[in-house]
Amino acid sequence: MNQTDKTITIVIAAGGTSGHIYPAFAIATGIKKTLPSVKFIFCGAPGGLEQKMVENEGYEFFPIPAQNMPNRHDRRY
Repeated sequence: MNQTDKTITIVIAAGGTSGHIYPAFAIATGIKKTLPSVKFIFCGAPGGLEQKMVENEGYEFFPIPAQNMPNRHDRRY
């Protein structure tokens, strides 16, 4: 197999708010312009905003268990 036969897959984890997801889309779009054969997989919380946005953009979505960051006043963290 030579270098041109390999598919590059990039996994992006960005979610929670559109302020994290839109920049990830911009990065993916920029990379796609240079390397059109690149495959992107976006990871995030199942059923969250990121899943809906990613699927609407036509990218593959892989759900991962996620939870909110703890409150900074919680001394356990």
